Amino acid sequence: ASPKDSLPPASTSSPIVYKFLCDCGAAYIGRTSRPLAVRSGEHIPKWLREGRSGICQTAIAEHLLECDSNGFRWSLDVIMSA
Repeated sequence: ASPKDSLPPASTSSPIVYKFLCDCGAAYIGRTSRPLAVRSGEHIPKWLREGRSGICQTAIAEHLLECDSNGFRWSLDVIMSA
């Protein structure tokens, strides 16, 4: 299954507070001043998005692999931006 990501434009570089929300209800709040698409790619690497195996380097990726939620579904929302 593919993630249901709704990212703002890649050019966004002002400080952003964002929230990953898994279908199981687990949430992660983060902050970045880099483009959100770049930060999202760090949290959920390409190998995971493509359903391949790899080494988890973030708590979000680890959660998505271990979660009992149906089909690797998550959302990404901007909570606040400058």
